[in-house]
Amino acid sequence: MPYDPGGSAGRGSMLMTPPTPDGRETALRQMTLPQSVCALCRTNATVVDIPERIMKLCKCPCCGHYEVSDQDVKLGWIPEPRHLLSAFLRERFERTKLPYTFADRGASKRFPTDLLEAAVSEKLNRALLRVADLSPAFGSPSTVDHATDWPLAQARNPAEFGRMIGHWLEAGALQRNSSGPGFMVTGPGWKLVEELRPMSASRSSQAFVAMSFATEFDSLYEASIRGGLAGTGWSPWRADREQYAEKICDRIVLEIRRSGLMIVECTGHRTNVYFEAGLGMGLGMPIIWCAREDAMPGVAFDVRQYPHIVWKEPDELKSKLHHRVQALYPRT
Repeated sequence: MPYDPGGSAGRGSMLMTPPTPDGRETALRQMTLPQSVCALCRTNATVVDIPERIMKLCKCPCCGHYEVSDQDVKLGWIPEPRHLLSAFLRERFERTKLPYTFADRGASKRFPTDLLEAAVSEKLNRALLRVADLSPAFGSPSTVDHATDWPLAQARNPAEFGRMIGHWLEAGALQRNSSGPGFMVTGPGWKLVEELRPMSASRSSQAFVAMSFATEFDSLYEASIRGGLAGTGWSPWRADREQYAEKICDRIVLEIRRSGLMIVECTGHRTNVYFEAGLGMGLGMPIIWCAREDAMPGVAFDVRQYPHIVWKEPDELKSKLHHRVQALYPRT
């Protein structure tokens, strides 16, 4: 039987019907932020006025906590697709427990605009990992709640998250709780979870950087990559910045295995960069791909299929890299 996200408890009733696409702009221009509704996902939430800042604090069970102005909502300044913003906010709130502030119009900091839609396979994996995260022990039912946890899988709504859970039930990674509501991770499911969450990623805060060592890229590494990782909990490692006695190839392989994340900057199209990226992929390491805009046509065909941070100026790479790491691979 397919998993029913509405369930007998009626959790699906929390979600309000959003405006139709054709009427979205008109609806936004007429709307103020209600005292009981999230401006992003339209779920029941607690909304508190912050008069001295002309802002509202929204405490949403789905998106987490964030501050936003009424004018952002009324004038339609909240960008689409909103479920990506919900995912970004919830991931950030899970790790910091602090509200994210959408600055007033004209300020330098506004809504993140470089959030990318994950592949379906990655969304499914995130759903399974969320269930596992909320499983207290083997054989115990998970406390995951499809009505509020759907942004953590980058689902569009609770119904889509429910279908993801249904997929893992049919695949045998999850099973229904025979003695009550909910479901549990099976033995094969835990094995898959361990494969999806490499041991290196769980213990290492090192981010391996694969990029051209040409001197023209030195400032890019220091300002944009090292600078972009600052404050994220990740420490960059680049082969030419270290001193060691063994062969460089052996050390590179060792450091890739020691790392929990890989940053691949393809500008320059160096074969060693692709080799290092391939080794990281084979080890199941999460990878963030980057390339300067004018270099994208020369990126290897197989690699172009992956989402890239495409940048024009070094400051743009720094900002986008920081947002991507904080949204997808938080450590702080």
